[in-house]
This record gives sequence, structure tokens and C-alpha cells, in this order.
Amino acid sequence: MLLIGSKRLKQLYPDFNREPKDEDWAVNDSTIKGSKAVEFLYNPVLIKYCEDNNLKEVTGDILYTLKLSHAVGWRLENNSWDRHVWDITFLKEQGCTIIWSLFYDLHKFWESIHGVNKRSDLDMSAEEFFDNVVGYPVEHDYLHTLLIKHPYFEDQSEPTYKNILIGEVNVSMDKFHQLSEKQKFNVVFEEVAVMALERYEKLGFRRAYKRMLDKFIISHAKLPEAIWILENYKLISRPPFNYIEHLNKEIKNTVYEPI
Repeated sequence: MLLIGSKRLKQLYPDFNREPKDEDWAVNDSTIKGSKAVEFLYNPVLIKYCEDNNLKEVTGDILYTLKLSHAVGWRLENNSWDRHVWDITFLKEQGCTIIWSLFYDLHKFWESIHGVNKRSDLDMSAEEFFDNVVGYPVEHDYLHTLLIKHPYFEDQSEPTYKNILIGEVNVSMDKFHQLSEKQKFNVVFEEVAVMALERYEKLGFRRAYKRMLDKFIISHAKLPEAIWILENYKLISRPPFNYIEHLNKEIKNTVYEPI
């Protein structure tokens, strides 16, 4: 058995600011029953990794990798996804890094448990991909053009996603990784802001953005981009301006034929 979760986090980092309420143990036997105070979580991948590397306890890097591998594609029970995302932020601030071989082995394991993590098919044509499925009256790409008219973008001539576009809607992760950190932020912010307006406008710009960002991580972004978002969640989860107010103003002042 391997102690994981907040109790192990607290052992590794005494300044971790959440007091553990129970114990989580990774085990190699799916039949072991737990209780309210002690939970046994079947995870043969984690057990094997530690055995292969002669580790008797999980490290910060292992916890970081474990949490990322699940949060990138699947919601957790009991609404604990947000806690895990903030644990990822905490661990990154402690200097933890991803163990890539373990990450991909864990990701495959979660797919065997929860089903394949289905993400947006970016190989479609633009017409097939957008197809106005959300019923918004303004074309998606045009909203991107209106968004960057805000002073935040400093007279940017075109949406940032065009720097990484390799098809009508597909994007290159090699090109994404070559962007500056601010450009990466803008790629994510622009897409999430537009999608939030289309889907959740009535929630207000902050709540709409948070809901769409979390959905974007799990269901829309390519895996490397989703990992980058989770690793930078504290930064990217804060929209730099009220994009809903700005876009509605731009739409009102623009002669546009609804689709």
C-alpha cells in the first residue's frame, strides 16, 4: 500500500494549508474495502512504478503526476476536482515536475477505468466543427476578431490561435510550445472567453469563464495544452477583463449578418 492524497501531501509539505480529513491509500487489490476514515484506491500502475523504482513512499513528483493524469480528463467524485487542481498548483509551486512515463501509463489506466477521454475532433472542416451547435447568432471565428479589439491585446492584428493553426480548426502543439507564455495564455483565454459567451453568458463573465475553462481542459483542448492549463491554472483561471461586456458592445456596434 502507498499513502497518497492530502495526508501524504501534508507529510511532504507541512505548510500545505488543508488539514487531511481521512487517509487515501493506493493498493494493488481492487477488492479491499475501506471506510469513511480510510479509503483504498485500486491503482496497480502506481504500485508497479514505485516497486520498479524501489520507492517505499510516493514523492511530490509522483503526487503531482498522479493528480494531473486524472484531472486532465475526468471529473472526480464528491466535487473534489477543484481541490485536486489547486493541489496541482501547490505542488508546482514546490518545484514538482511531471514524470512523463508515469503520466501516460496512468492516463491509459484511467481510460480503462472511466472510459476513453473523448476530446473535440479537430480534424473536421470548420463548417462541420462549428455548425452553430450552440445556437449563437454570431460566427465563432468572428467573435475572436471582435475580442482582440479590447485594449488588453495592444492593437493585436489577429487572434492568437492563428499562430498555431495547421488546418481549418486543427492546431499544432509544437507551435503552441514555441509561443511565449503570454501568447499561450492568450490562445487559451481567447478560446475559452468566446466559448463561455456562446454557452454560459447569463452566469456572468467570471463564473462563465470558470465553467468553460474546466470543460475546455477535460473535453476540448489537446492533451499537451490541457496539461499546460492545469500547470498554470492559478494564472489562466482569471480572465483579464470582462469579455462578455466587451463582446456585446462590439457586436452591437458592428454590422453583422447573423448566421
